[in-house]
Amino acid sequence: MEINNFLDATRFNANLISEELLDYQLTWENFLLLMERPGARHAQTLLLTVRGNLLVVKRPLRGLLREFFASQCLDDDHNWAYYQFFALNRRSRSAVAGRYRLVPTCAPRSHQVCWVMAHQLTSFHAHCRGSLLIFRRQHATHSRLQVLIDSSYQKLKNNLAAADMVGAFQLAMIEYDQYLAGCSTTTLQPIDYARLLQLHQQRERYDFIYQRRRFNRYYRHVYGEDLSTALEQELKRTFTSFSPY
Repeated sequence: MEINNFLDATRFNANLISEELLDYQLTWENFLLLMERPGARHAQTLLLTVRGNLLVVKRPLRGLLREFFASQCLDDDHNWAYYQFFALNRRSRSAVAGRYRLVPTCAPRSHQVCWVMAHQLTSFHAHCRGSLLIFRRQHATHSRLQVLIDSSYQKLKNNLAAADMVGAFQLAMIEYDQYLAGCSTTTLQPIDYARLLQLHQQRERYDFIYQRRRFNRYYRHVYGEDLSTALEQELKRTFTSFSPY
């Protein structure tokens, strides 16, 4: 059953379920949000499709998400480094791939977490019982769908803003790579001196944060400790320009 134009996800109504499935393949474009099914004896996932259908997937939410992140090559070290780059330590990390953003409403380990496809959002608003999300939806009778979720508006707003920052940075780095590779579609030009210098410096800083994260993880696994200060300084010197001589 297609939900008309409003879904109250704070008060679960089993009558709204369109279908129960054993599994479901998530993509960036086929759903609007997902969350744990409340009150289920075994862990199950509630999923709202882009058409406005509410599905039950008889698999734990974490398992579905892990499978999705792996299929989209979303690397945890890269993701962590993006959030460190912008000093977003207190934000719940989202799954971000440029313009695609899957954002948690609170800490991902919380049973109340709802994962929202931010690029499908038209707007979101504070509500006396949480947050009101307004989505655009595809190939459906009603073009908009309002969803009320049990979530702090401010927390959601902060997480969405953080995901936007990460996505914009990823796209900027992609365009910088295209410029360096001579791609004709980039808007960057050789005379954009200040912008190119900024992108170069940002790339170097991000690469160091990312590499430090990876090497720290390796050292902890093998030696039970983080990199020493001397090794961190040496790591900074590993980003040298091409020299075939």
